[in-house]
Amino acid sequence: MGQPHAPGFTGPGGRQTARGPGGRLKTGMIICVIAATIYASLAFPSSALAASSHIPCGDVAGLKAAINAANITPSKLTIVHLAPACRYELTSADNGDNGLPVIGSPITVMGNRSTIARSGALGTPSFRIWEVASTGSLTLNQLSVVGGTASRGGGILNDGGRLTLQVGRVVGNVVRTSGLAAGGGIYNTGTATIIASQVQGNLVDSSGDVAEGAGIENGGGSLTLRASQVFANSVTSSGDAAIGGGIDNGFGATLNLIASNVYDNTAGSLNQLGGGGGISNVGSVVLTSSQVHDNTARSTNGNARGGAISDVGKFTLNASRVYDNRSMSAGVVAGGIYTGGGITINSSQIFGNTADNTGTVPGQASEGGGVFIAGGADSVFTDTSITRNRAVGLEAHGGGVFVLGAAALTLVNSLVTANVPDNCFPPGSVSGCSG
Repeated sequence: MGQPHAPGFTGPGGRQTARGPGGRLKTGMIICVIAATIYASLAFPSSALAASSHIPCGDVAGLKAAINAANITPSKLTIVHLAPACRYELTSADNGDNGLPVIGSPITVMGNRSTIARSGALGTPSFRIWEVASTGSLTLNQLSVVGGTASRGGGILNDGGRLTLQVGRVVGNVVRTSGLAAGGGIYNTGTATIIASQVQGNLVDSSGDVAEGAGIENGGGSLTLRASQVFANSVTSSGDAAIGGGIDNGFGATLNLIASNVYDNTAGSLNQLGGGGGISNVGSVVLTSSQVHDNTARSTNGNARGGAISDVGKFTLNASRVYDNRSMSAGVVAGGIYTGGGITINSSQIFGNTADNTGTVPGQASEGGGVFIAGGADSVFTDTSITRNRAVGLEAHGGGVFVLGAAALTLVNSLVTANVPDNCFPPGSVSGCSG
């Protein structure tokens, strides 16, 4: 499928390989430049007054002691150096739900391609790896955060502080509960920046409430991703809605993706809404030179919408691509993008998305293969193409764009073409779009 990977980690290619109309989106060079800048900055710590410690391979007690010592002097930056390519395995919680001491001061961890992981041994209790307090600032360089589990923020909880992940990985963390479940990999309510990193294979599951943000839950914070990938994450609920397979951006939250990719994520609900396979938003989102592809929103007995993006806030796409996403349920809308808040799309491509109606009862329709516009502020698409999207199954309409009721879409130098079974529905709802 041509999935790009961040510099410094193995994977096919290492550059963008996804193809679509209009050629390549050349973010590979941008990723390399950003990564080179990061590596250069790591070689020269910003503070000559920083405390420094070197932790031997596997010395978890030494790592905890270094963090505790740093918290005693919150005005001074502490730099913790881990051994190269080592695994630091946590077998018990240090405090509450955390495997390591809560970060309450500025700490930089030079990971040197090492891993901090919760032990997978039978009987190991549940705990997340990191928590950053409102007074804390944590920078993780070349570090993998693996296997944490908690009621929110399975890998990392940034509780109002500052979090920076550079050339790192957040992998295989889990939030599983009967109540509200959120943030399998990362839960952020502060300021978080993710650069040239991967958030991969994290899970959020609730048996009785809403499940959200399998890769990242941005719960009212500020989150920026640069040259990063959020992929193969899954959010599921058997009791309520499941939203934001890759990223959920909550009320009052801001999310910026720059030269980044959100792909192969899933949002699935048994009985309620399965929405935003890639990204779910009720805050404010801007995507620039980014891609959202091969994500899925599904619901067995409820409804699905927004295989790529489900938005009821404010959403802007600049020079980005949304392709090969799918929504599946009995009565379904928006294989690619669902918006109830109005969306602005500039110089972008929406193609190959599918709204797949699995229902067999009249009235269960398939609407908006590419984009479903439910309302909100008027949407405007400029210099954008919407092609080869499909609405399939019973009562299929709006293969390219479906406009509901009084909602409105304005096309500026944009094309809606080659969609199945039609380009825009209802007929005449979008000026300049026919058939």
